[in-house]
Amino acid sequence: MEKANSIDPNIDTVYNNLGYAFSKKGEDKKAIEYYLKAISFNRNYDEPYNNIGILLVRKGESKLALEYLDKAKNINPKNPFTFVNIASAYMMMKDKEKAKESLRIAEALGYAEARKYLNLISSENN
Repeated sequence: MEKANSIDPNIDTVYNNLGYAFSKKGEDKKAIEYYLKAISFNRNYDEPYNNIGILLVRKGESKLALEYLDKAKNINPKNPFTFVNIASAYMMMKDKEKAKESLRIAEALGYAEARKYLNLISSENN
């Protein structure tokens, strides 16, 4: 790992970007491998945790997704997109209150679109 870091100090970003590329191709397993490599180089990099969380929500593994999204949130509590993704996980789990709470935080952090999602959730029948 040290050799890779000495060649490119941004190797974590490179692996994260490769993971994203595989994700876009629908190769989620390969994407997760690259996100985990990014994390192995920099455990304080929130994006790969967030990206794994997104993939897990998409696969219906919301509880596991929340573990990764929580790590992303703890590393960078000012990223509104992490809170939007947390809200998605809670919606998949049918926990509207926690989803709304996360969207309120995302809105407070500057993500104006969160208001639309909040209104949509609030207008739905329980």
